[in-house]
Amino acid sequence: MKTLNAIKADLNHHCGSEQFYHGLIKNSIYTEGVRDYFTQAECFWLSYIVSTEFHNVVKRLSPDTYYLTVEVNKEDSSCVITLDDYKRIRLHTRKVDYTTHPYGKMNLILGWDGARSILCLTNEN
Repeated sequence: MKTLNAIKADLNHHCGSEQFYHGLIKNSIYTEGVRDYFTQAECFWLSYIVSTEFHNVVKRLSPDTYYLTVEVNKEDSSCVITLDDYKRIRLHTRKVDYTTHPYGKMNLILGWDGARSILCLTNEN
């Protein structure tokens, strides 16, 4: 499996998306870049968590841009997924006890337009 730094380098060419993919629910979508990230990091499980749990958090908020961070601990392969607003106020946290996701920190954008949540890479925003 690739390191997270190698995956991030591979994702740099994404600057927008012509195609969008649905999460588990119709009103939760993600971009081509995020699909590439899920594939390379072997973490499609993350799409399920974002499209259900984190989608339900942002749909109760005002339309805006939110910041999702996935951080994997090298020592025990645990993962913490956090959601912050633009003021970096923590809105939600989810801990995953074990993952095969490469260790390190990945930052993503979770937008909410009042009707759907859209997960994208930071360079696709």
